[in-house]
Amino acid sequence: MTRFLNVDLDLRCTAGVRELVHALEPFMLILRVTDTEASLEHREQPGSVEEGLHWLVQVVENLPAEARRLWDACETRTMNVGIQADSKPHEALFPVSRDAMTALLRIGAELLFTVYAPIQDWPAAP
Repeated sequence: MTRFLNVDLDLRCTAGVRELVHALEPFMLILRVTDTEASLEHREQPGSVEEGLHWLVQVVENLPAEARRLWDACETRTMNVGIQADSKPHEALFPVSRDAMTALLRIGAELLFTVYAPIQDWPAAP
């Protein structure tokens, strides 16, 4: 069944992301971090795309001033919505409300959808 997986937060900042990641770590799982890039996600599965986006916006808006300055210094701040595709149902809708889009704009975040191929279509391991 085609389903929503999670919302990842992907950051890129040539000045460095480690301090910002440290500020976000109590709220999020760190998937990957380098000096200039990081990917994080919710610790718990949000119930919907909308819920996940609003939660991430709230986390950012509640950052301490210095961490928010680091957020604002990032070249990219992408909310990456993961969708696992399947052959059923024929179509699946994952709405994003005007309120959520406005909130993303307020914190300077981009929205990206990543759709993963159905698992049965993955190539066999060598």
